[in-house]
Amino acid sequence: MWPFDIFRKKKSENAEETQEQTGIVNAETQKTILGEQKDSATFEETSEFNPLSIDSVIGYIKTQNPESSAQDIANIITKLSEPKEDQDHLTPEGDLPWGWRTAHEKETKRYEAKYKKMWSAWYESRYSSPNTQLEALEAFVSYMVRTKKLFEKKGECFNYWRDDLFTDDYLEKLSKELDDLKANIEKLNAEYEAKQEFEIHVLPTLRENLVEIIRENPGILQKDIYKLFDPIAKAYIQEQLYSASKSNQIEREKSGNTYKLYCK
Repeated sequence: MWPFDIFRKKKSENAEETQEQTGIVNAETQKTILGEQKDSATFEETSEFNPLSIDSVIGYIKTQNPESSAQDIANIITKLSEPKEDQDHLTPEGDLPWGWRTAHEKETKRYEAKYKKMWSAWYESRYSSPNTQLEALEAFVSYMVRTKKLFEKKGECFNYWRDDLFTDDYLEKLSKELDDLKANIEKLNAEYEAKQEFEIHVLPTLRENLVEIIRENPGILQKDIYKLFDPIAKAYIQEQLYSASKSNQIEREKSGNTYKLYCK
């Protein structure tokens, strides 16, 4: 009997073994076979063939084929390590078949790289204008929709693995975010432009202007100062007044849910 048959039989008897246990061949194994001289005892036939032991496999091959070269042995073991399970369908337990991830590693890594690129573009766009955010999110959601359809066509294993990239819940969440962004794009653009205008023309002299207002209106309430500026300025005003207080330019006196402000 050729070792292929024994290996397959043993493998079916040990179905619970992990891919790491059953994968007996790697680059280091081939290097050992091809590059190092094996002791003759290594090739002696063992009492029981163990397909998970490299020495047991080599010994059996040499016993059956004494003339086998090191390259012949390496080729046979490489062949033995190839998965034979159905690679197009999930296991009865609903998992990927043995060897699927290894067999499709190059392809899945390409999908992972593309997904990461699309995700990064969308994430970085959140610090840009609403129009830029919309463009990036549209492209990202469109990519996910196309990828989902593609994997559904490629079969249940690819569709199962797709959850490693993104789930249906995540796609639904970003699709809703995209719809909200589209519905409010005009308002968001107006707010963004007003903020840009404020940061360019008002923010550079904001503290100076606040101190002047307080000097001319001792005891003015902080909440009343907000009313003198555009609503988008509130957070900037809070920051500037707090900083001015810490640098002893002004004094803040608690008054209800706000402060009375004085110059020092």
